[in-house]
Amino acid sequence: MGILTKTTAADLRQRAEAAEAAAGLADQRAAAARVEAARSLADANAEGARTARTRAIEQATEADTQRDLAAELHRRADAAAREEALATYDKLRRAAARSVADSERAIRAALAELGTALPAAQAAHREAILSCQAATDAFARLPEGVAAQHPPSPFDPLLTDGVAMTRFAALPVWNVMA
Repeated sequence: MGILTKTTAADLRQRAEAAEAAAGLADQRAAAARVEAARSLADANAEGARTARTRAIEQATEADTQRDLAAELHRRADAAAREEALATYDKLRRAAARSVADSERAIRAALAELGTALPAAQAAHREAILSCQAATDAFARLPEGVAAQHPPSPFDPLLTDGVAMTRFAALPVWNVMA
């Protein structure tokens, strides 16, 4: 038992081209038969002329049949091409949907981990800001002429998006999760 496969648009187009070529050959044979019928009539060969005309009619009918077949094959090839394009799109769409789902799962997992670690980081950051502010206030009250190191500043990396610069503590995710 053979394996049945769906005919592709390319196969149908090849068959249509073969049918068009067969129609062209049948047209040529019909023209040759008409010429032969005319010669037979000129030679007063009525039987030969009748046979040649019959052959010309058969070949003309065959040419018409082949042209009709070619038109039908072209129509089916166009339909198959649409189906193939839709199948390709569906395959790519399913792959994209899988990628989106994988991406969403990964982002949600990262945000869940961030959500559990962020409150502790925010508390430590608030304490660092308060400590640095207290040290800065104390530094400002030092008598003039006392040599002391400047107070530390809290860890707050600068993030840039071109012209505007944003402090870490001002980021929406930091404020929302606070």
